[in-house]
Order: sequence, then C-alpha cells, then structure tokens
Amino acid sequence: VDMGLFRVLAKAQSPLAASEIATQCNAELLWTQRLLRCLNAFGAVTQQWTTAEPLYTANNISKAYVGEWPEATTRCLTEFWTPDWYKLPKVLRENGFKSLTSGTDTTFNKTWNAPGKHVWEILGDEAKEFLQPNGIFMTNFNSNHAQWFTFYPADERLVQGAEKDAGAVFMVDVGGFTGSQLVVAREQFPTAPGRFILLDLPSALPKTPPAGLELRGHDFFKPYPEQIRGARLYYMRTIGHDWAQADLVRILTNIREAMQPGYSKLIINDWIVPEENPYPFMCSQDLVMMSLGGGEERSEARHREAIEAAGLKMTGIFHAGDRISEGVIECEVPYCGCACDNHAEVEA
Repeated sequence: VDMGLFRVLAKAQSPLAASEIATQCNAELLWTQRLLRCLNAFGAVTQQWTTAEPLYTANNISKAYVGEWPEATTRCLTEFWTPDWYKLPKVLRENGFKSLTSGTDTTFNKTWNAPGKHVWEILGDEAKEFLQPNGIFMTNFNSNHAQWFTFYPADERLVQGAEKDAGAVFMVDVGGFTGSQLVVAREQFPTAPGRFILLDLPSALPKTPPAGLELRGHDFFKPYPEQIRGARLYYMRTIGHDWAQADLVRILTNIREAMQPGYSKLIINDWIVPEENPYPFMCSQDLVMMSLGGGEERSEARHREAIEAAGLKMTGIFHAGDRISEGVIECEVPYCGCACDNHAEVEA
C-alpha cells in the first residue's frame, strides 16, 4: 500500500512486468519481484505467464486496498494501533491478569514517550502524523451500520418541542471529530431550528467547518462554556467505549451540568452488548478498547451504572434490530422526582 503498488496495478491499462512496476513505484526490482511473488501466492494479485517473464494485473483483492479509506486504514492499523495491541499479553501477565482501567498508563504512553497522556492526546501531539488518516479510518468504520435516527423517533422526541429561536443550539456532537455524523443529522432534520455544533479538542477539529456547522474547541473533561449549554440534543457516537468507567462518569457529569432539565436530551449511540449470545466482533472490540485506554464495550447494566453515577436518568433504550449496529440510549436530567409518563423509560 505505502509504495503504491496496488494503485499502479489498478491504473494500468494492460498487464505489467515487475520491472515496470518497480520503476513506477520507485522501488528496487528484487524487492518488487519478491513482494509480487508473495502477493500472488496469497491471491492478492493475478500473475500471467504470457512472455519470458511473469506479468501482473490487479484483482478484486488488490483493488480493495486502493482509495483514501483503505490506504488510511492500512496505515493506521499497521503502524499505530496494531503494534501496541500485540503488547497486551505481556501487560496482562505483569498486572496479574486484571482489566486495564487507566487511560494514561498504557503501552501507547511507553511507545511514544508520552507519560500521563491518553491515546487521543498522543494522536494530536506525538503521533500527529496519524491524526488525519485515523480520522478517515474512523469516519467510515461504522459506515454500514444503521443510523441512529432510522430506529429512534427523533422527530417526535427531539425536533418537536425544540426552541424556534435561530440562535438556540439544537445539537452538539460531543467528540465528533470530523463532523460526519453532524452533517448527516443536519440533512436528516432540515426543519430543526437552531445551531449544529461540532465539539472536540482543537487539534481534532477540521480546519474549516462543513457547511451549516459551527466548530467549538473544548475538552469534554472540563465544564461546558455558556454558549453551548442548554442545547436540545447532546450526542455521543462511540465515545464512551474509548474511556474507563470513571472517566465516562466525568464526561457524562459535565454534559449533565450543561443540560437544561425538562428540555435537553443526551443520546448515547454506542453498542449495548447483550449478556446472551453477543456478536463476536463486539467481544473482541471490547478487549481492543481496554488495551488502548481502559475503555470497554458496555452491557446495558454497565451503561446504566455510568449514567446514574453521573446524575442522569435513562429514559429510553432503542435497538437497530440487527446484531452489529450501535443502539441508542436516551438520557435526561431528572428534575421532577416523579415517575410520570414524561420521564418513564421506554425500550424499542
């Protein structure tokens, strides 16, 4: 991927010899021949013997590695994420096989000589060369999953009843990174009044805001500024799983303090891991999240524990109806101390 071999084959109008590929990739011929031999053995390129030397063409496997997303993903996984994940067995042996709960004492801290920093801070500083490709990778990571508003009644529970003032804040995408989810929401709710704000660390925000959105640099471990308090919706997509339980409680507490009781809602759009027959990828990803920063893929009980510890009330649980998509947990600030229908928990 890095040397451009797959791109060269994908663009070629006819089969290429190893010497032609080496020239276009600015690579050594012997290395190119050895690499092509290996790729062909695994079926990643197609080899033809029609001349005195083999010729090569792209196939469906090699084409799958061509483009912005596969190239960024391959780089992030092979050079940043995976090398440290491989260190997990040694870490567990040394700690007596206990769950990792620290986001600032990980293999990433040692690899990048960044004591006291979470992996997301490291990405914005010591490992900033991976920040942009990681953004591309994460934007499409859940691209085939059901969008939250396709199974959550957003018009009924969010758009209706929202303040009509154009200066009011309708939606804050907490830790939204590139803003891809906020763009989709803006298109999905054309009648929603007010402003759509993308909130993340300054180093993570795009340089220019997507059309119709506002950028707000902020650390969600700190109290929210007045300008983004009292929004109709605070939205968190796959944010909680990055963090240990105690850290998540801090994040949720700051959101709760920014919410307007009786008006604001928090949507947590994350996996709700079933206790019985969970999807295998959820289980493996749980261990991945633990290794990178003490995070976890949570069951309903673990979500509820964090939500209630932050002083919030879970008012709805909504499932996409498949085994892989993230669910929706709706939360409010309890303010009337009763069990009336307006605040009763629903599940769909």
